Amino acid sequence: MIGDDDHTVVLGTGEGVQSLVARIGERRESGFHVGAVLGSRAGVDVGGVRSSGRISDLPDLLETGEFDTVIVGNASELSEAELADVVRSCAAARLEVFVTPRLPELYCTRRGDDHVW
Repeated sequence: MIGDDDHTVVLGTGEGVQSLVARIGERRESGFHVGAVLGSRAGVDVGGVRSSGRISDLPDLLETGEFDTVIVGNASELSEAELADVVRSCAAARLEVFVTPRLPELYCTRRGDDHVW
């Protein structure tokens, strides 16, 4: 581990990801520190962190050894093959990976969302 906080890469640049990155920044007790954001293009402000490249740049970024966690902030932005590549890259680098669920994965005909937790 690099320090007390997990050095985290967040994938995605949409509204939900912007909110996620901002919340991580506000809640230092989470133990995460967003060190990089990768999305559809570089230079986008994402919750106070400027995106530094495209999602396809992830393997090169992980080779630096500076990160120990990857959060897929909007799995809907990725195809099944791209998501599988992300998970494989993280497994090869022995990183922890979190994937936010896609909307269809949350859909249920039951009332309420207690089944998610």
